[in-house]
Amino acid sequence: MSKHYTEDKWHDKKISDGYYGFGVAKLNELYNEDVLQDIKTYFAKEFSDIDKISNTLKNSRDSNPKFQYWFKKELEENNGNVSERISTAYKKLYPKDITLNKNGKIVYDFTYIKRVFYYLNETSWQWSKIIEIPQIQDLCLTVEPSALTNNLDKNGNLIHDKSNLFNNIINQISTDAIRYLYNEDLNDYDEQKQHINIIPEYGVMGMHYDDTSGDDRDFTTIIYLNTEYREDFEGLLKFYYPNFGIVADGSKINGGPMGEYSIEPSYLNVVVMNHRINDNVAGLIRHEVTKNSNSKNRYSVYTTYRKK
Repeated sequence: MSKHYTEDKWHDKKISDGYYGFGVAKLNELYNEDVLQDIKTYFAKEFSDIDKISNTLKNSRDSNPKFQYWFKKELEENNGNVSERISTAYKKLYPKDITLNKNGKIVYDFTYIKRVFYYLNETSWQWSKIIEIPQIQDLCLTVEPSALTNNLDKNGNLIHDKSNLFNNIINQISTDAIRYLYNEDLNDYDEQKQHINIIPEYGVMGMHYDDTSGDDRDFTTIIYLNTEYREDFEGLLKFYYPNFGIVADGSKINGGPMGEYSIEPSYLNVVVMNHRINDNVAGLIRHEVTKNSNSKNRYSVYTTYRKK
């Protein structure tokens, strides 16, 4: 019988080689201490500014209303066994009729999303059940840069224009990370799409893959604004990749369950998905964000690039 090698070592090398289309660049490997401190200070300020207006933000996309229909039914039936106090309060918060836009969809605001995740955290369900709720992945607030510009804080003061954060700082870090991981220069690329994802306390992003059909993207980067991170905060980005057993002659056989690779949402980690390699395997790798156990919001800046 053929001898099997240790699978973890083989997969670790494949991940570091970019075989599955994703990689992680560490800011403390890209920059010296002075530059790193400047980035941390800048991100901390941006985090604070956006945090002040987070409750005024609405999703930049509309969503299939399946989740809200599910939630309305849950409020009526209380299958999650929340306390009577919470059940009564939430029934009063939401109207009987669900209002849809002209496309038959709904636009979530951040206050609604925060309330939903608080409710779900108070149920008796395991998170493995919660992440299977229909369209729960739409409860991650997606905000375009323009939504962060010219907003007022709670005191009525103008929030500074955030275009500098997105157009300069984020793109420069993305350029450096892609060059570091793949020896590719973004001078030949155009920014295609950019937005910020906001996940509140108890929030998750359900299992999904990035639909890259029709947009011809070459790279996707994810940069976190959270400058303070502890292991118990969770909110991990988890990639699930095909698992293989390796036999002595170097061939691969089916290895059963999917393997997983976790990334902490710390500002030190820059995630790069390379859609140019292995037939865009990066667009097929399923991933999720685990429960954010931090009392503060989880912020990630998502940018796609395409060759000019």
